[in-house]
Amino acid sequence: MDSYLSLIGSIVIGGLLLFSVLNFQTDVRQHSFEYSNSLIVQQTALSIIELLEQDLRQIGYGYNFPSLAVSALDSITFYADLFDDGVLDTVNYWLGDVSEASGTTNPRDKIFYRSSNSDPQVHDALGVTNFQLIFFDANGDTTVNQTEIRTIEVTLAFESTEPYLDRLGTERYASYYWREKISPMNLQPL
Repeated sequence: MDSYLSLIGSIVIGGLLLFSVLNFQTDVRQHSFEYSNSLIVQQTALSIIELLEQDLRQIGYGYNFPSLAVSALDSITFYADLFDDGVLDTVNYWLGDVSEASGTTNPRDKIFYRSSNSDPQVHDALGVTNFQLIFFDANGDTTVNQTEIRTIEVTLAFESTEPYLDRLGTERYASYYWREKISPMNLQPL
């Protein structure tokens, strides 16, 4: 009788141990997918943010005021001599429509566009879900008057183009959010 209880106890303990190892393996796999998606989103965001920051800081460089041609809540067009070659560059940033990124699983991601001198360049890094601009005057008040703009607050939201499954089997998208105020030197009063 004692040997049967020992055998049953060993089977129960062995089953619990096997169950915990399998559960641990599932957690490791899920965290690995989540981490990979998050890393891809952050790398995508970094490349877009670096280019956007560099361009926005140069607004008006080598050009007489006003340097902004069009400023809206979700797009911007400005002038600058980006390459310091004496040639005036016209730079545009805007966010495409959801339907343009139909090749990805994420229903919210869009293509982030940048064009320079009417030469459109599509960032092959999809996953931007929000691009928003708020403009401030010298007093820190919001303004839409292009001649009064001194600071630009940029908001970008990113999500992974492919989902991962959480513990409950729900599809999730890794996300990254960035907001910064940029005060281009050439928009500041002399």
